[in-house]
Amino acid sequence: MRIFKCIILLALIVVVTGSCKKETVTTIIRDIPDTKAIKDLHYGTWTFYQHEIETYAGGVMTNKKVETFTNYTINWKQDGTYSFNKNGTIVNGTWDLTSPGTFVYDKGDAVNERYYYILHIDSSLLYRKGPYLKNGGLYGNFLATEYYKR
Repeated sequence: MRIFKCIILLALIVVVTGSCKKETVTTIIRDIPDTKAIKDLHYGTWTFYQHEIETYAGGVMTNKKVETFTNYTINWKQDGTYSFNKNGTIVNGTWDLTSPGTFVYDKGDAVNERYYYILHIDSSLLYRKGPYLKNGGLYGNFLATEYYKR
């Protein structure tokens, strides 16, 4: 049932983001109690194992591919920092939730601030879509649906 909900949400996002004009995408997340509960689910180390990446030019999707990964982990810490380990290369920064369904990296950083919509989270799986700018526009020329597991 949860996979079915994720597929429906993903299809909705693809349809909305596939238009030629920039729009703010609003994702409806069901069964999410509050921001604190979502933060509690994030804490700890997750394995980033796959993403579906869509490349855009002039608001039109020009390419879509699936990539899988090994040795990619991220540790979201309770103090609001994260450590991303990509095959031994560590990247650190800050993270927070701006709502139960919206995640932000490096808030306030003029270059690196980016937002993600949480499509699904439970104690063992996390699916997100992004990155977006604060105003809802694309951060760069791509969107990715990211898949994490514990």
